[in-house]
Amino acid sequence: MLLAGATGWSVLLLPLAFLLPVESAPYSALDPTYQSGAMESLVRVNGPRILLLVVVPMIVSLTTVGLLIMRQQFRWAAAGWIAWIPSIGLLAAAVLGTVTFLIGAYVLPSGVLLVASCGSLRSGRQMVSLE
Repeated sequence: MLLAGATGWSVLLLPLAFLLPVESAPYSALDPTYQSGAMESLVRVNGPRILLLVVVPMIVSLTTVGLLIMRQQFRWAAAGWIAWIPSIGLLAAAVLGTVTFLIGAYVLPSGVLLVASCGSLRSGRQMVSLE
């Protein structure tokens, strides 16, 4: 359940980057439609290149899912330990991102859920499942 939540949230970030008004619109003296305090989506303010940053949590989630499935299905214990690396990396980047870059707060749930998934699988309380 934790893995499904982490992966689902990270996939949901992609359409939210287009739709959710989270960043202040840049001021332009030439733009007659500019409104002070207006909020825009990440893609509208930063352009499509911001999507490279938005897909990172999805890639990390899918990588972690793959590693945890390998641990369970193929009994490869090292995969479980390796899964901690991208999970903790994403969580650390999200925490730092809340201070330095706006998207960190939106990535934080994926990081927390991935770390919790690694921890619960290690303790034997959870079987890997995307249901």
